[in-house]
Amino acid sequence: MLVALVVGASASPISLDSVNIGVPASEATHNLIGWSNTWSSCGWCGSDGNMRLIWGDGGEAPDPGNNWATVTLDAGPAQATSIKLQHLDGAADDGFKVYVNGDLVETYVDQHPSNTWVDTEYDISAGGYFGLLTVKLEATGIAWSGIGTYGQVAFTEIELFGDPWLDFVNVGSTGDAYLLGSWGPVEPDTHGGNWGNMGSPSCGVSHDGSTPSGALCDNKTRVIWEQGIFVETVYVPGSRAAQVTLINPEGLDGRTLVVRHLDGLADDSFNLQVRGENAKGKANTKWYTLGQEYSGEQDSSEDWHVTNFSLATDRKGDDIPLGDIITIKFRAEGTAWSGHQTWGQVAIDWVALVP
Repeated sequence: MLVALVVGASASPISLDSVNIGVPASEATHNLIGWSNTWSSCGWCGSDGNMRLIWGDGGEAPDPGNNWATVTLDAGPAQATSIKLQHLDGAADDGFKVYVNGDLVETYVDQHPSNTWVDTEYDISAGGYFGLLTVKLEATGIAWSGIGTYGQVAFTEIELFGDPWLDFVNVGSTGDAYLLGSWGPVEPDTHGGNWGNMGSPSCGVSHDGSTPSGALCDNKTRVIWEQGIFVETVYVPGSRAAQVTLINPEGLDGRTLVVRHLDGLADDSFNLQVRGENAKGKANTKWYTLGQEYSGEQDSSEDWHVTNFSLATDRKGDDIPLGDIITIKFRAEGTAWSGHQTWGQVAIDWVALVP
């Protein structure tokens, strides 16, 4: 089981995302499901005067099947290390379980006999969580006599913390200066199309069905397998490979690469090769192929995935000397699909290097 942090301790360097429960502008991009009506300006409504409950209060039937609610938080390319919850512990049994992407990370046990707002922070660093996270809160107590009127287990804010990334390339936008090789044009600007609903309403539907938000949502991408040309009547696809460079502070080995990529109608599988420059004090021209690949889902859905790849060893088990500049080569593995001549194949949204 993951260990709860002492409240007030420094959980991690930066705040990655937060949602102010009961405030529409904050809730709009965090996909709240299963919550009660908003309570505002009551005597126990929290520090900002707004809250919601995960069970009861007239917003939903107070039966055991309704004792939970979910919210999404976006870690982006950083690894989430802790989650902080501001919640009400009052006259009812206000204990609850916390799940992240389906994993039970901790259980809060009711402690106070009267209304008391509590800040509780849990360490989730062992989960290896990147990208969009679904947080589920589930009541553990039995319904109290006032649940139909007042509900049970209230929250006013949830915040996600994590380690900052070492370097980040926003493909199709500010990071294009770090792209090498034959990337396709900026999409959907160039050819239109769905692109996993990119641009409507935010930066595309992720594989859990939610939509991420924030500064990384610029609604721009490029493909690593660019569009080709016709030679007489025969279509010849472009290059399967494209590259990106990343700065590796202190030149340390054993880093992790995090990639947000589209798995769509085509076979969007790909593999990765890595080359470190100035590794161990010298230039390095050798490419190391990772043992881990991404295998496409081979279905008709279009959704975005965040996948992390270890850069510690290659597929042979040899250590990879990274150096202070890292070049990543993406190579498409599938066969060209029917829409390749227009849209290409294997879209990348962003790439990040993390400890």
